[in-house]
Amino acid sequence: MLNIWKRSSHPKAETYQFPDTEELEPKEQETEEVPLPQMEEPEQGPPEEPPASAAPLQYAQVQADQMLLEAKRQAEKILGDARQEAQRHAEMLYEDARRNGWETGHAEGVSQGSAQALEENRRVCEEKIKALSEEVAQFLERANAALDRQMDENIGELRELAIAVAEKVIAVSLRSSSEVIGRMIQAAVDKRKRREWVRIHIAECDAKRMARLSPALTAALASLSSQVRIIPMADDEPGTCIIEMPDEIIDASAATQIHNIRSMLADIPADEAKGPASPEERSPGHVPTDDPPGLSCGDLQPDGKD
Repeated sequence: MLNIWKRSSHPKAETYQFPDTEELEPKEQETEEVPLPQMEEPEQGPPEEPPASAAPLQYAQVQADQMLLEAKRQAEKILGDARQEAQRHAEMLYEDARRNGWETGHAEGVSQGSAQALEENRRVCEEKIKALSEEVAQFLERANAALDRQMDENIGELRELAIAVAEKVIAVSLRSSSEVIGRMIQAAVDKRKRREWVRIHIAECDAKRMARLSPALTAALASLSSQVRIIPMADDEPGTCIIEMPDEIIDASAATQIHNIRSMLADIPADEAKGPASPEERSPGHVPTDDPPGLSCGDLQPDGKD
């Protein structure tokens, strides 16, 4: 029985023979190459050149689109931030108003809360306005006092500055126009009574520019006297104008007028302040016996006449 079981459980082994290598090599299938039909290549002409302005225009369009998109994004962001800020502000105001209203209503009562709150607010506002008005008035008073002190401290400098500017303007006018000294003489002798003789002392440089007199000045001198002499003075500065008459001497020089203005601004009487010395001392009322060198009114012709 045991041998039968062994035979059935262990089959008989048989020898295995390997096939030859020639039998294992596959037979190559020979395939004939079918030639593909040749495609006719289209004739290529010269490549078309893109227009010169196509690339810059396309680049500009791209840049413009990008700028528009960026501006749109920024605008949307700003708008969104503004909306959020407005919403937060509104919520804050609402919360403050609600809390204040609740506190006021709870403290004063529902029936009398509104009237009493309005009255209290009015009273507080009036007190604040009154206090603020007093502070503003005090501030203005202090400011005015400080301004007055500053003006008092700087009034001398401002006065001297104004006079210096006036002197510069007068000097430039005397150098640039020969009519200035003529108008000075005319203003000094205007509306004066007739005299026996008149001597007008002016700087030599001004006399050279006054080769001819204006018709108005000629008429004014002729109505003042028939003996008018214009005497140049070599050592005097431009703008010197001293008019000598038998009973009066008028110093109409530019320097004298500036000195008078300075004295008036300083609240000093002009007769107490020492003015510039006259080029020569002459006593009023002295009738000259000599004929000093100079130009007579008859020698000087009006403008436009020979």
